[in-house]
Amino acid sequence: MTHEGNSSWPGLRATPSASPAVPPPGAAPGSPVSAMAKAYDHLFKLLLIGDSGVGKTCLIIRFAEDSFNNTYISTIGIDFKIRTVDVEGKKIKLQVWDTAGQERFKTITTAYYRGAMGIILVYDITDEKSFENIQNWMKSIKENASAGVERLLLGNKCDMEAKRKVQKEQAIKLAREHGIRFFETSAKSSTNVDEVSHSLCPHLLLGHYWSAGLSSPLTPFPGRLSVPWPGTSCSSQEAGDR
Repeated sequence: MTHEGNSSWPGLRATPSASPAVPPPGAAPGSPVSAMAKAYDHLFKLLLIGDSGVGKTCLIIRFAEDSFNNTYISTIGIDFKIRTVDVEGKKIKLQVWDTAGQERFKTITTAYYRGAMGIILVYDITDEKSFENIQNWMKSIKENASAGVERLLLGNKCDMEAKRKVQKEQAIKLAREHGIRFFETSAKSSTNVDEVSHSLCPHLLLGHYWSAGLSSPLTPFPGRLSVPWPGTSCSSQEAGDR
């Protein structure tokens, strides 16, 4: 089933993949892969990081399988799901890695930072400590990830407004300080989950073409890539475009 999302990038759509598949040996992130091997043009590795219990697994399940279950247990180590999106005729396979948030797994999870084209930092809007720890996760990215990796900040569980502890303005301020985009999401209600990929994928593809010195296949939108979105909330689809 193909899901059409609200995107300012024409031709961007996403198709959840039924079964994850490990890429062929030697396939570098973002590199074109032989059509004989599979039916996609580029493979991008994404990493979700954040404290335990913020909803990373639920977000990935919603993103890849469009489902939600309240009974997911904490991730042990690391796991991944696959989703394929179309960006103006280019099939992009996203390999989305779900990392354990517990400190005892830090050595395992940081090994996956290298090679990630995009890193999504997740906190729980009902848990102020998880938001405060975003600064520590930012530090981990700086220490372990490749230079220039695309980053995105997510405030998850925005369906739980009555229990909110982290105001949207706090997250917008943090996102601006780091020059990254911000969304509030809900894995339970699916709020803004598709919008995350719609926002991230064109940046990943353009970054790949630029780093390779190739011309971009995307339709240019002046200012879109140079100015990070300060925030998208549950109640506003394009809050960052004001």
